[in-house]
Amino acid sequence: MANNSDTPNELEYNMYSELKSGRWDRRKFLQQATAVGISVPMIGSIIETALPGAAAAATVNVGGTATIGTNVPTSLPDPAMVLDQGGIVATQIAGEYLMYPGTDWVLKPQLASAYKMVDAKTHVFTIRPGVTFHNGQPLTAADVVATYKSLVASGSAASATYKGVLSASGVVATGAMEVTFNLDAAWVGFPYLTSPFAYQSIILPANYKAGTFMSSAQGTGAYMVKSYTPGAGATYVKNPKYWNPTAGPFMDGINLAFYQDISTGVLAMAGGIYDYMPAVSYGTAAQLFHLPNVTIKSHASSSYRSIQMRTDAGQPLADVNTRLAIASCFDRPAMIAACLHGYGTLANDHYMAPVFPQSAKANKMIPQRKQDLAAAKKYLAKAGKSRGLKVTLTTENVYEIPTLAQQIKADCKKAGIDITLKIESQDNFYNEWTAVPMGITDWSARGIPSQGLQYYKTGNSWNVSHWADSTFDTLVDQMNTTTDPTALQDVAYKIAKEMHDQVPFGLAYWISDTQAVAKGVNIGYAPSTLVNVTGMSLPKGHK
Repeated sequence: MANNSDTPNELEYNMYSELKSGRWDRRKFLQQATAVGISVPMIGSIIETALPGAAAAATVNVGGTATIGTNVPTSLPDPAMVLDQGGIVATQIAGEYLMYPGTDWVLKPQLASAYKMVDAKTHVFTIRPGVTFHNGQPLTAADVVATYKSLVASGSAASATYKGVLSASGVVATGAMEVTFNLDAAWVGFPYLTSPFAYQSIILPANYKAGTFMSSAQGTGAYMVKSYTPGAGATYVKNPKYWNPTAGPFMDGINLAFYQDISTGVLAMAGGIYDYMPAVSYGTAAQLFHLPNVTIKSHASSSYRSIQMRTDAGQPLADVNTRLAIASCFDRPAMIAACLHGYGTLANDHYMAPVFPQSAKANKMIPQRKQDLAAAKKYLAKAGKSRGLKVTLTTENVYEIPTLAQQIKADCKKAGIDITLKIESQDNFYNEWTAVPMGITDWSARGIPSQGLQYYKTGNSWNVSHWADSTFDTLVDQMNTTTDPTALQDVAYKIAKEMHDQVPFGLAYWISDTQAVAKGVNIGYAPSTLVNVTGMSLPKGHK
């Protein structure tokens, strides 16, 4: 029998813990609490304690203009073309997706009102009625079809995401408000490519002209683009006709401010100029983690840095033994301490992040690779490099990555591997990121393993290691069609083992995504370092 007193029993306390930790969202908590007969007063008490202010959400403060800080985009922000944090933030403030993840990464309809999988190759979305674009056009199936046809086109930055999965001919309007995706290859996880985990997939009008997103209001979100100044920032105003008014918008508008250097952004956040920074790391923004006027939001993620090594013939690290030697040099706990200051977890040179439920067997069965300099030297000898190895590592001057590069250089030097560092601006790096013999690339979170694994299949344009492994390709295809949980664990283990043994890239740690928020400011949940400003609100008296 449920407890009717004012003191929670063990069951109620466990439910409180699930809600407080974020493992359950509010909806799941309510479903579980009512199912076991917890009293209404106790439910309200648990919600208010676990999520302060949630019970009074109806009285959220309305008004004010927020300032969000992010790094300057490397090019004009346009949904289908964005690759960097600044461009992603600029477009997500005004744009929305067919599906959106909850805190448990389970997808829920956003611009779709319903979804069904007919089979692993056929996915049907019902489009939400009553939604209008910022230019006044009603959202229809035709807009969704046009959006995805542009995403799969060869010039799109998203083409690598959909390669081998979806072709233009497979996107069909099967009704005025229904779209069917007939995939090139079976994939049960396809809906994740209609969510912010595929961040280019913001839905746009069918008559959208590329490159005009920041100059003409054309999204569906709670805020509309008002102006854009290259290199400086953008302004947004609230959408008075937003389709979900109970969710927002609660503010009058948003000012998006770009910074050229993270130190500038840190000073602005510390000084109260910014209300929100969607992506910060301790290594580059340590000051913010200790300020009374700043709250750090942190959650586990599948974000990572690939320490990629070209595997194709003629490259200095083509021999697997050279890659194993480098991976054996990594002092991973020291990297987490130096780069993330504890805001991360150990990784093991494969893509099965602990946050993915299907990764449990892989993380249990594959021994954690540790620094072993003797083994590194043996691998070098097998590769015919017992007298040493020289290679250039190219990377970008963002986040904690320069610190990681220095750590890799120092670790490898102990085994006789001489690494020359080339650290450049993010825009210069992305002009050559898939061509360098060795590099470090920042990767945002993906919602399921197969979404990130596809980039390492043979021939993918984002395959930074130029890895061609038929065993891996076959296993990824198998994962895409597997629904049985036990079988999924098994195939995930096999994929992880192949990556761990072949080391197309080193993966030293998983990053706990961290965001800086001014005290009293409420933000919506968004996975990784993405943004969700629909329900964002400011404290009373904010100017």
